[in-house]
Amino acid sequence: MRANTYAIIDEPRPGALQKWVVNPIWPFFALMFAGSWLALPWFAFNGVAMGSATRRRELLVVLLATPLKVGLAIFMLMLHRKTGLPDEALRYFLVVVMTLKLGLGYWLFNLQQPSFNLYQYFDGPVRNGVFVVMGGALVHEPVMDLFGSNWLLRMLPW
Repeated sequence: MRANTYAIIDEPRPGALQKWVVNPIWPFFALMFAGSWLALPWFAFNGVAMGSATRRRELLVVLLATPLKVGLAIFMLMLHRKTGLPDEALRYFLVVVMTLKLGLGYWLFNLQQPSFNLYQYFDGPVRNGVFVVMGGALVHEPVMDLFGSNWLLRMLPW
C-alpha cells in the first residue's frame, strides 16, 4: 500500500483511521438526505482520518455550523415578527436557513476534496458511504422526534 509511503510537506499523513475514509461527497449527501446530525461529525471524522491539510479549518466550520444555523433561524424569526408577514411566510424564511446549511456543507466538501484526491491518488483505502447515507435517511424522522416539537430545538440536528 503506497498511502503510507508518500510524504509531502504540506500534506499531513493519514492516521490509523484511514481505513474508514470515504469520498467527501458521501457526507455531503448525508447532509442533504439525513441532516446535520450525521453529516457534520462525518465530515470532521473523514478529515481527521485522511489527514486532510485543511482539517483545522474543516473542524472550525463543523463547530460553527450549528450555532450559525440556529442564530440565523432566530434572526429570521425576529425579522418575520417585525415585518408582520403572515405565518405562512415562515417556511420561505426557512429556505434561507437551508441555503446556509447546504452552503456550509458544500464548503466542507470543497475543503476536503483536494486532500481526498491526493489521498486516493496514492492508493489510500476508500470506503463507500452509500449505506450510511441510506441508513441516515431512514432514521432521520426518529432522530428529529428526539428533539420534540419545538422548532428551534429541531433546527439543531436538521
